Amino acid sequence: MTLDQLLSENKYKEQFIYVRQGHVDFFNIILCGITRPNPDYSIDWNPNGVPCTIYDYIRRGRGYIETSDGVTPVSAGDLLFMARGTRLRLYADPDEPFEKIWIQTTGSLMHGLRDMYGMNGRVIVQHVDTAASFDRIQSVLSHSTPATILTDLSVCSAAVMEMTAALMKSEVFGDTDTTSVPAQIRSMLDGALYTPLSLDMIAEQLHLTPTHLIRLFRAAYNTTPKKYLSDRRIAQAKILLRETSLPIHSIAESLCYVDSRYFSSAFKKETGYTPRDYRSCAEHNE
Repeated sequence: MTLDQLLSENKYKEQFIYVRQGHVDFFNIILCGITRPNPDYSIDWNPNGVPCTIYDYIRRGRGYIETSDGVTPVSAGDLLFMARGTRLRLYADPDEPFEKIWIQTTGSLMHGLRDMYGMNGRVIVQHVDTAASFDRIQSVLSHSTPATILTDLSVCSAAVMEMTAALMKSEVFGDTDTTSVPAQIRSMLDGALYTPLSLDMIAEQLHLTPTHLIRLFRAAYNTTPKKYLSDRRIAQAKILLRETSLPIHSIAESLCYVDSRYFSSAFKKETGYTPRDYRSCAEHNE
């Protein structure tokens, strides 16, 4: 099924939040949409019909995904990963049809993630709480314009990396204890690359003093929450500088730095390079 066919037919009256506005080699979202509960929902993908990587998140209800390995039930809270070139059938439970949000993605980032995690040619279903990642994607794409698309895609790429890591962690290690306070803190920090988050905000939400919060996090991870978040943002900035043509001030703004001057200072302190010099070196090494 081609993109034009999907848009013109729309037999299940799905809500399209976003349709690709341009092309970026590093990362693209072709479509993003919401499937409302429909007992007749049933869609088949064949190896030639999935030219992209698809993520579905089941918000409520139930359904089934059928592959050559059999039928797997899916329900609220499940994340579905469908690699390009896979054959499958996804259908709703007629008595309690699901509601889901989904994205279709392409780009070198997706090739890299599939290779790194061994996801090529696979369909993966795991119960992983990625609602916040999809909410962020939906919020960004529903207001996206051609003028903001590069920044918007950079935000979405971070969300996709986060939920891919969560998906594969769950597949490899199964259920792990994420209820400890340090784990909760780290989860909040991991979701805040593009969202302002202060120590006081975390402390208030977890009903802790900032001093006690820092002590618990340092004991578990041998670093402070501030340093952990800073390292994550610098790592994301490196990707954006290498793989996109986003202006440095846009990268700084999207990663919640006060301004490009402060971002440049923080980046050079950690890497030894200014953002401009780092991008130049990356271009020359290609």
